[in-house]
Amino acid sequence: MPEAPLHALKDRAEEIRKSVKDIKLKYNGKQLNAISISIGVFAFPTHGNDIETIIELADKALYQAKKNGRDRVFIAEPTEVIQEEKNL
Repeated sequence: MPEAPLHALKDRAEEIRKSVKDIKLKYNGKQLNAISISIGVFAFPTHGNDIETIIELADKALYQAKKNGRDRVFIAEPTEVIQEEKNL
């Protein structure tokens, strides 16, 4: 989402998360439990200037989302993710 503000990225990630949760799957004629996803969001160049940094920080945000209870979107400042990593 080039040039999108951070709040728009979070809103879109929430839409995706909710849409995945609404998917109804069956296997061998039986309804499967709902699936959920966690999404970590970081933006270029707001949170970093190169793709490696963005991917690394988004990955850390994803794990922070899972740690906070799963099935959520997490957007953090890079310093928050780095601080959390030090506490692990």
